[in-house]
Amino acid sequence: MRLRRIVFVTTAALAGVVLGLASLVGLVAGGGGFKGVPHAGWSYNPLAGSQGADPYTRLKVAVGGLLALDRSETIYFTTATDSTGAALRADCRYRITGGAMPVRWWSITLYDMGYLARNSDGAPSIDRTRAAPDAAGRWSAQLGGARPANGLWISSATATDVSLLLRFYNPDPAVVKDPTLAPMPVVTRETCTGGAS
Repeated sequence: MRLRRIVFVTTAALAGVVLGLASLVGLVAGGGGFKGVPHAGWSYNPLAGSQGADPYTRLKVAVGGLLALDRSETIYFTTATDSTGAALRADCRYRITGGAMPVRWWSITLYDMGYLARNSDGAPSIDRTRAAPDAAGRWSAQLGGARPANGLWISSATATDVSLLLRFYNPDPAVVKDPTLAPMPVVTRETCTGGAS
């Protein structure tokens, strides 16, 4: 009788640990505890890099590998949709356009299922140093599976679940206070190769 009770308690405890870990993994992988504030087709988490971040936000940042810096140093924006609100697809080609942003430096990086895409073509991201503005102060880049003949390119060649991470490094104080003051790049779908759009 005593042995049966020990087995029952041990089994229940192990089941509780397994279920707890599974729900935590599901919560983090599914975005739980990391709610974004929408802004111009992108979203940002005001707690990322903040001392006020809750445990789930900190875990999401750690799992996602963002290594979030303090808000005064970096603001992180994410998007998984184009300018129409449709989900980004690896079999589509997109045009990313933007202008001057109120930051010292910025970068846009492609993520696949929440992690850096495993491409071997050396095109995981673009940044301010390579985005030369035209006469109107605008810049553009392509996002897609094949390298364009010229211009900036972010490769989605091996991606299956596409999202973009925009980092603002050393943003202006006004943007630190209110990130919605920042003008954001626009992601416009051009063509798709994989069936109906």
